[in-house]
Amino acid sequence: MCNALPGLLSALLLCGTIGTARAADFTLRTATAQSGRKATGFLQVPAGIDPAADIPVAVLNGTRPGPTLALVAGSHGTEYASIVALQKMIQTVDPADIAGVLIIVPLVNPGSFEQKVLHLNPVDGKNMNRFYRERLTERKRNGRCGPLPSK
Repeated sequence: MCNALPGLLSALLLCGTIGTARAADFTLRTATAQSGRKATGFLQVPAGIDPAADIPVAVLNGTRPGPTLALVAGSHGTEYASIVALQKMIQTVDPADIAGVLIIVPLVNPGSFEQKVLHLNPVDGKNMNRFYRERLTERKRNGRCGPLPSK
């Protein structure tokens, strides 16, 4: 998962979602939220060196135009406080009270969480937090920074 996920997350977090959202339907992969609603779905990571994975995501679409913010937890599967905090946020934030879009990925590394592996992805033994900056810089240099496709 370390090989496929950083590019997806880099696009989600820093390239594609920072901006202004309309108060209309918002789709991120399998989650489509209407204005003033929330939806859950998955970021489907295709198999590569690692097996395919479905990463849970929640989209909270405000009733007014505004910025888009993505919050991500669980790159280290044993960092429970941030995972629980984002799960609670999904339950408590009312999309009718916000402007723009809030994207929440409460558990980005399910393999580490399920196997209780500290700091490393159990599939390849790598630390996901060591891959984000390199991949983002590479994407910007090659002009591939842009919106994340909805499908």
